[in-house]
Amino acid sequence: DGVLIVGYGNRKVDYCSCSFYIWAGDVARAEAAKQRLLDKAGSTRITEPMFRIEWTFVTSHGLQSAWIEEMADDVLRDRAYPEIAGGVRGFIDRYLASPAAVLVLQGPPGTGKSRLIRGILGGMSHRRGEPAQALYTGDMKALASDEIFVKFITGRQDAFVIEDADHLLKPRSDGNEHLHRFLTIADGVVRSQGRKIIFSTNLPNVGDLDDALIRPGPLDSGMTDVYI
Repeated sequence: DGVLIVGYGNRKVDYCSCSFYIWAGDVARAEAAKQRLLDKAGSTRITEPMFRIEWTFVTSHGLQSAWIEEMADDVLRDRAYPEIAGGVRGFIDRYLASPAAVLVLQGPPGTGKSRLIRGILGGMSHRRGEPAQALYTGDMKALASDEIFVKFITGRQDAFVIEDADHLLKPRSDGNEHLHRFLTIADGVVRSQGRKIIFSTNLPNVGDLDDALIRPGPLDSGMTDVYI
């Protein structure tokens, strides 16, 4: 009596994730209902940090999103990232503590860029003590309009992840009309709120990137842009 609970669940390969929305006549009954749900899960409840990705794409109905919840359990080995001085974990900690907003991960396919991004999102969850949230896209059509940028600026995501962003990172002098949007929001609301924008690219050379992304400066110098 006096309690209504609506539950949603998603089955994964090794586990399932559930969300429960509780309405109650008073706070005490809501807390009691929450505790009963936790007791039901018991020892099967996963207590390791997780992160949530809002996968965003364009269909015939416009901009659409699908939520994916992942465990932050990736193992990152320093020998897999020899270019990162001081080890992967130290780099992630420095980046998350830095006021720098933009990170560019450059390298050919198969060099661990996506795994490193997952490690960064997992690091965010560890720091927050709750699942980090990231807006994600690899759909160039989604980036062609302002809608996804408005979604990020007005949302509560901790990070905006853009993979395979080759054409977005080329020099503006070559006709790239998209990068200025990211630099504008990075220098404004994103940086002031401690949020992050992470690109991955397969472009082979540093010279293929816009100068704004590779201007010199250490990771913790307070610059807007970071480059690996």
